[in-house]
Amino acid sequence: MTQLDLVLRGGTVVDGSGAAVRIADVAVTGGRIAAVGEHGGMRGAEEVDASGLVVCPGFVDVHSHMDLVWAMGPEAQARYGGPRVRQGITTEVVGNCGLGAAPVGDANRGLIGAVNAFVTPPDFGPEYPWQATASYLERVEEVGTLLNVAALVPHGPLRTLATGRMDGTPDAGQMDRMQSVLAEGLDAGALGVSFGLIYPPGQYAPTDELEALGEVCARGGGLAAFHQRAGNAELCMQALAELGEVGRTGCRVHLSHDHLHGEDAWSLLERWVAAGDDLRAEGIDLAEDVIPYTGVNTTMLAILPPWALAGGVEGFLRVASDRVARVRMADEIRQRVPSWPPWGPDGWCTNIVRESGIRRIRVAHAGGGASDGVVGMSLEELGEARGMDPVDAVIDLLIEAGGDVTMLCFGISGDEDTDAVLRQLMALPTRSICTDAWETGQACPHPGAAGAFPHVLARYVRETGTLGLEEAVNKMTGQPAERFGLDGEVGLVEAGRRADLVLFDPERIASTSTFANPRSDPVGIEGVWIGGRRVVAADGSLEALDAGCVLRAGG
Repeated sequence: MTQLDLVLRGGTVVDGSGAAVRIADVAVTGGRIAAVGEHGGMRGAEEVDASGLVVCPGFVDVHSHMDLVWAMGPEAQARYGGPRVRQGITTEVVGNCGLGAAPVGDANRGLIGAVNAFVTPPDFGPEYPWQATASYLERVEEVGTLLNVAALVPHGPLRTLATGRMDGTPDAGQMDRMQSVLAEGLDAGALGVSFGLIYPPGQYAPTDELEALGEVCARGGGLAAFHQRAGNAELCMQALAELGEVGRTGCRVHLSHDHLHGEDAWSLLERWVAAGDDLRAEGIDLAEDVIPYTGVNTTMLAILPPWALAGGVEGFLRVASDRVARVRMADEIRQRVPSWPPWGPDGWCTNIVRESGIRRIRVAHAGGGASDGVVGMSLEELGEARGMDPVDAVIDLLIEAGGDVTMLCFGISGDEDTDAVLRQLMALPTRSICTDAWETGQACPHPGAAGAFPHVLARYVRETGTLGLEEAVNKMTGQPAERFGLDGEVGLVEAGRRADLVLFDPERIASTSTFANPRSDPVGIEGVWIGGRRVVAADGSLEALDAGCVLRAGG
């Protein structure tokens, strides 16, 4: 009789490929799936009766902002990362939206630390103890990781390392350095490059800069992932066309958290989808992912016009202390309409306050003790509480918190009372599912940090029928793994793959986290295994804290 490490017996296997379910045993040895089928003659050191439950691959979140958490020790990872694995995430891609932990050096250490403040745990060390992408990944391996981690090279650190500043245009020598450092990151196993084109310094980068880095990815086999310039009605089509320009270099392009922002944009859904299909018909390798919520979490600095952030967070604080500049900044936030091209010294691609409205933006966290009494307030409520205009009130809050304020922003392909546009986007075959969420133990995280994938299985499979079970699991496992070049290791229940597995009750699985109560654990998950080791027990407790590994491009 063959002895194995683990056998999940008689479960409903949803293998991540989109294929029909089947009843089968899943046998595991040496951290890998040994066989899927009927294996009555096999016994495991751990035997689990999976009858009536679904066995699927561990969920692959290709849009995480937990970069700094995975470089901390096991206790911190369990504290901040526990909600990730409890919802079934076993692999994350960090370095998204042009934000991230590496590369870092003397030229950009202060700039990057300030920009990353909103995703930095309070007990993270005073500085980054690494420099290159390679040494960041080595750090993650050294401390051990709760789940599997892969990385993109973020454009922000790349650009500021070469230029030493946020704004401006890199000269030829600086552009050469950006390209060479990106190539080094790809050689170290990064999956590609990411751009955050509504954040500094991505706001200031012209299309030809993006193309030059896309060419490096095309040669190195990586992809380019984009937080596009805009999802608003005025500029969304130009923003998508810009991705097409990068795709024409031969680089695979990926639209992160695909969305239409604000009611005026929702009516453009048919044109928006057709424009992406036209790019694919041309031969451009374009795909997308979607957040399964109509509200998102990001830094409050994103509401500011780019000229106010040209000097980074310190530059904003100087601008805000100048009476004339502050009046101009507040007036533009209230009423300025974005225009193309947005990267010039006075450009602006997305006015979030105008697109969402002051009632749809809430304070999620404010550093420096400024959170007291304001978390959960809309900008309208913040203004009322302070007896002043809402825009002036939030600028004051940013000053008090040294720029470290996060927001929950609604109006993203829907609102709190409608998700019709989101459901249509999610159902499209090229869209996978991501969280775009993080947890640092501060104030009010996005509910997706604790429950995005169970939320999909409850709301969009069981309740609305937007997706079939096999389709939803594919969008959370096999499809994103293949898109990001991780499909040789993760994403399928298949012999030879890493034994990253989730066991759940399809009739019970659900997220209990909400925007009002974001730290509530999901229900219906009976176990999570990473590399064949149980990480989450049926009661939600964490077992192995170091079962993950670093996943590099090319294995």
